[in-house]
Amino acid sequence: MKKKTKKKTPSKDYRLTSFILLTITFFSFFAIRPSITLILSLQKEKTEYEKINQVLENKIQNIIAAQTKYMEVLNKKDLIAEVVPNSPEIEEVQKLLNTDLEVSSFSIGQIQIKPALKTGLNTITINLSAVTNYQDLNKFVNYISKSRRLYTINDLSISKEDSATKSALLNLTTNLNTYYYLEKL
Repeated sequence: MKKKTKKKTPSKDYRLTSFILLTITFFSFFAIRPSITLILSLQKEKTEYEKINQVLENKIQNIIAAQTKYMEVLNKKDLIAEVVPNSPEIEEVQKLLNTDLEVSSFSIGQIQIKPALKTGLNTITINLSAVTNYQDLNKFVNYISKSRRLYTINDLSISKEDSATKSALLNLTTNLNTYYYLEKL
């Protein structure tokens, strides 16, 4: 008789599979995860640096534009010095009010020039009262408006003189400002 032999089923060994899974988990946690974290942080830094670079580019463009405008102004420096001189030049203002106008009926009754001495932009206030006719008054206002030196008319009062005749003399009272830029005292 033959003996029936029982076939043994091989027992499954999970040690190798467990080792492989453990190794994959170890490398995932200690090697791949830090690499992915590093990649993500580097991408974030890259976008931040791109934003900073764009801001710097804009600032460089603004500086170039400002430099161009400065060069244009520098070319007109003499004109600017005439508009806002570096000293009060009170004599020139008095000359303007006394002789440069060359109007026959413009008799100036009062001039008060009050310069302020401080560094930076300064104002010279001119209080003027005069008796004149309309044509000469018009010449005065046109001369002030077309003058190279900067004048602002703060107050202009025109009234008919009490004893006006056919020549129609007018009383003029005005308050003007002119400017100068003082760098040092």
